[in-house]
Amino acid sequence: MKKQFTKVLAVLLCTGFVFSGCGNKEEKAVSETEPQAVEGTEASEEETLQIVGNESADACHVLMTNLTGKNITGLSVKRSDEAEYPANMMKAEQKIENNEEFDFYYMLEDEEATAENNNEEQESELADALVNLTYTLQVTFEDQTVAEFSSFAIEDMEEASLCFEDDVYFLKYTSVSENTEVTTKEMELMVKADNEKADAVVKQIDAIGEVTVESESNIQSARAAYDALSDAQKTKVTNLNKLTDAEQKLAELKQAASEQAAAEAAANNTTADQSSYTDNSYVSSAPETPAVEEAPVVEEAPVEAPVEEAPAVPETPEQSTEGCLGDVEINQPAAEEAPAAPEQSTEGCLGDVEINQ
Repeated sequence: MKKQFTKVLAVLLCTGFVFSGCGNKEEKAVSETEPQAVEGTEASEEETLQIVGNESADACHVLMTNLTGKNITGLSVKRSDEAEYPANMMKAEQKIENNEEFDFYYMLEDEEATAENNNEEQESELADALVNLTYTLQVTFEDQTVAEFSSFAIEDMEEASLCFEDDVYFLKYTSVSENTEVTTKEMELMVKADNEKADAVVKQIDAIGEVTVESESNIQSARAAYDALSDAQKTKVTNLNKLTDAEQKLAELKQAASEQAAAEAAANNTTADQSSYTDNSYVSSAPETPAVEEAPVVEEAPVEAPVEEAPAVPETPEQSTEGCLGDVEINQPAAEEAPAAPEQSTEGCLGDVEINQ
């Protein structure tokens, strides 16, 4: 009996040890699986962040947040020594929603790779250029509009937000070097004003159209508007070559018009000289023609005007002719009969005097 009790007790003890061991294993299994579940959750959260650019330990990494109010479909960074933006850094069909965070990677210009196969002087110039490089971020939205973020100091930021306020896009970030919050809003407002002035000049240049001599005033106005811009604004005028070409074309047209006017004036002078020479030679070489006597002009007999009757001459009172010249005979042409003179006494006169008229 005692042996049986001992066996039962031994079996119970063994069973207790077995259950206690399984319980410990289950607790250990639970304790081991819980951290794995937490780590898996964190990993899944990190994996949800989209990556833009080529992820690399040598690249600049910025945790960005899209606060523009639009979905982003394109990102590109342009250095200050580049004329155009490189290709889109985002993949096809990739889209960053508004309020979404994403990882952005950008490889800065490698000074050693750039200076390869250059002499010391060139390497020094390249080093200075790299130090003075600035960057601009171009963002393309789902609605095909484009925004530029100036002074994109990617090497001085770890986290940044793409923002939109007061009709301008700007950056907010914490400067790594100065440990202060930086916003580019005021700068972007100035850039916007510069862009508007430059755009006005661009439109003025485009309005010149086909160049003629009459285009001179429009060309001069466009040149004056361009010269009034600041150096920063002038860099934004993308069609300056049109203005310079128009100025050159106008100069050529004016030169051609001046030469044509001079040629026409010379031709007119030559024609006048030839005409004068021809007239003089004709006069000197032509034989003299005897003068033809003109026939006498027969004058028509004047029409006699009606003869008015002479007014009656009052009778002269008889005067004594004693002591006068004598008898006077007055003869007048027969054509006109003078009125009979009154008889006068010639007694006492000089004698008989004959007066012929």
